[in-house]
Amino acid sequence: MKIKEVMNHVKRSYERNLANTYPSWGHLGFVERNQTFNFCSQYEKLFNNPSLSIWQEVNLNKTREHLDSLIIDGDTAYLIEAKRLQNEKSVEAIKNDMERMEEIVQNSAESETGVLCGLKQVKKVVYIVLADFWLPRQKSRAKKLAHRESFDKLCQEKHYKTVFSEEILAGGTSPVSGAEEYHLICAMKF
Repeated sequence: MKIKEVMNHVKRSYERNLANTYPSWGHLGFVERNQTFNFCSQYEKLFNNPSLSIWQEVNLNKTREHLDSLIIDGDTAYLIEAKRLQNEKSVEAIKNDMERMEEIVQNSAESETGVLCGLKQVKKVVYIVLADFWLPRQKSRAKKLAHRESFDKLCQEKHYKTVFSEEILAGGTSPVSGAEEYHLICAMKF
């Protein structure tokens, strides 16, 4: 599967980078932009073709509302949202992103001004949610696992399939943090 292959390369990229540097302070984690940047970069490396288009933070209207990333590859559009899976509020935010992505496609199909208007070659739309997840090794582990279970339940309700869920190890061998596991997750719907 194309997206799983991309995520395997994303994992290796994270592990290579985290072997050299930890770009955060303590337990703050990494901003979600890293997820979309790494995903789109690896996609481009793996499936580069002359007609490939990749956009970050695609404006949806005159407000600050945006789609985190958009990839157009031939007749397929990949709409991508990313979140840090931290608590129940972030699960709700992911639900809102899922619904908004579907609204974007619906509005574009019905309007001359939607985000996907003018993309006559697009015949297939794939919705992708990227999430990173810090799981404590001891304290608060059960509470954080409950957030992950809420995410999994949401994906099932919205008909998203989790195609990737793995712990990231610095250099591929040692934990990113002694106190927490760091996981990347990718769920998709098409």
